[in-house]
Amino acid sequence: MKYTIGLDIGIASIGWAVINNDKSRIEDLGVRVFKKAEEADGKSLNLARREARGIRRRIRRRAMRMKKVKELLVKYKLVTEKELEKLYIIKEDTTDVWKLRTIALDKLIDRKDWARVLTNIAKRRGYKSNRKTDEEDKEVGKLSKGTLENKKILEEKGYRTIGEMFFKDEKFTENKRNKGGEYNNTVLRAMLIDEIHILFENQRKFGNEFASKEFEKEYIDIVTFQKPYITTELLEKMLGNCTFEEKEHRAPKNSYTFERFMLLQKINNLNIKLNGEKIEISQEQKKKLENLAYKQSEIKYSHIRKILELPKEARFNDLNYFIKKKNQEEILEEDLIKKVEEQKFIKLEGWHKIKKALKEINKEEKFELIEQNSELQNIIADALIRNKTDETIKEYLKKQNLDEDLIEAVLKINFTKVGHLSYKAMNKIIPELEKGITYDKACENVGYEFKGRK
Repeated sequence: MKYTIGLDIGIASIGWAVINNDKSRIEDLGVRVFKKAEEADGKSLNLARREARGIRRRIRRRAMRMKKVKELLVKYKLVTEKELEKLYIIKEDTTDVWKLRTIALDKLIDRKDWARVLTNIAKRRGYKSNRKTDEEDKEVGKLSKGTLENKKILEEKGYRTIGEMFFKDEKFTENKRNKGGEYNNTVLRAMLIDEIHILFENQRKFGNEFASKEFEKEYIDIVTFQKPYITTELLEKMLGNCTFEEKEHRAPKNSYTFERFMLLQKINNLNIKLNGEKIEISQEQKKKLENLAYKQSEIKYSHIRKILELPKEARFNDLNYFIKKKNQEEILEEDLIKKVEEQKFIKLEGWHKIKKALKEINKEEKFELIEQNSELQNIIADALIRNKTDETIKEYLKKQNLDEDLIEAVLKINFTKVGHLSYKAMNKIIPELEKGITYDKACENVGYEFKGRK
């Protein structure tokens, strides 16, 4: 006999079933429940280790950066290697480095003080985001808020540089570093780069022989160096291959093709019953639901009831209309039907996120480009999945000749998930789904085994 074992693996349970293929029946099924691998507050057991690893990585990279800065100071003869050993020993008469960063704006400082200024700037090089969507992260949002507040202080009070602001402004008198998980003293990296340019330019003007443009360029290259993000090629390898077309990559879940594929599946699988009998949905009614999904940001079951003009006795088979009262008696309550049917049926997130992003920059008319050529949404989804920085996303989309306004809107969006099928497989299956048949039969019609092999 031939059997098929099915597993549904979750974070706290594994559901299983054994099917007898010869007799087309379920032999046995069940579920095993276990404790989630997390702390009582819901945090991952691995969180502490991951955070510690991140701290070690930052310390290691900072140490390497400082090593290269010191080598540069020796290379341009600001200090000798021997002088470097004692350069950072603080004595009673040692001038505060933040004061030096301010003094350097208005007069020549000696080579050792200049070396101290440059190493001080390199230690904390400020915040730089690689994606506009980083602002959605709670921690990054707090960090971003701190940088904007400090930028406002700099501009409104007329400070020329970050160093001058930290030295003179009362906000930073007691503390110049972040404390207690807050980011009140964080600044943008671009603001520090501005300070570097101003300091080098002013020191050249005052006759500092250790402030050449060549030195300035090398110094900025070290301070701003960042380990490259994962490459497009490596990301593509991580996407995984299609269930049916083994040589094809899986498509992004927010691509037009995958969202349409899922929409048609959901509509074709819609099961509505009236007095125990299934209500047949016509192709015309299915088309109405399909069109509504593209016009409305989210379809709820209540919307389906309205558009299909269902009688009040009709019930959606995949919704639970029953609740348990204190006496454990299960009863159907009419006043709860509306509440139950407020659940989401489907949402074309990619389609509506792009539309919303264009609306926010008053370029909603540009969405007509996608409505006329839905392949553009596939291109956008591919760009966001295969790239991790705004710059590489821009490059990718420019090569596809996308409109500049569309590209700017896209940078505010973040797509991260991929489906289980490729564009090639879905383009074969979708025409069958459009006929109103279910996914398993559509797969059979195009020569795919529903169980997962060609």
